[in-house]
Amino acid sequence: DRFLRKRSAHIKALPYRSTSHNRRARTHFAVSGTPTVVVTKINEHGYVALTNSDAALQVLNQAAFPWRQQSLLEELGDTLVDRDRITHATEDLLGKGSKCQVLALYFGGDWCPVCRSFLPTLNHVYNALKREYDSEFEVVYVSSDHDIDDFDERQRKMNWYSVPYEDYNGRQVKQVLSARFRISYIPTVILLHRFGRDAEFTLIPEGRD
Repeated sequence: DRFLRKRSAHIKALPYRSTSHNRRARTHFAVSGTPTVVVTKINEHGYVALTNSDAALQVLNQAAFPWRQQSLLEELGDTLVDRDRITHATEDLLGKGSKCQVLALYFGGDWCPVCRSFLPTLNHVYNALKREYDSEFEVVYVSSDHDIDDFDERQRKMNWYSVPYEDYNGRQVKQVLSARFRISYIPTVILLHRFGRDAEFTLIPEGRD
């Protein structure tokens, strides 16, 4: 105990007996388990949490300090791939100059039986919406596949874009996006629409599942 107290003396803490403050902090930041790190920054309204801070700590570095909340497109990465493994610039497909108004993020994996049974339904909805709305609607696959072979097998069954599998170890895209949208199981579909002066993608109310 003495060693731990000395080692962590530079870390501030809520009083141990202040259970109400601890409870309010856990509720405010939607903490469901430990260990969890919530990175906050101060703006004109006070301190605000970076929504994906727990996972983002794995990819942020000291040189990037002070950290800022990345946009969704930044978290998706510079490129997306189609079923033919052709790369496309994320900005061209989903950026402010694109026609995309509604974006669905599909979290799934080929090893998951429920994902495999869900895929035909999603394909049907996707094809129907693309026929009517074309480039105004896009889907991006965020993979939980175990390896590149499973990813390729899965992608051949889908007509939409995917976050490149090769990015997962380098930038941990899946972990960052899963933390941002609090993904706890697959399959999960998150619906977002372009909204506001900055034309950022925002979660549609009831826009998951």
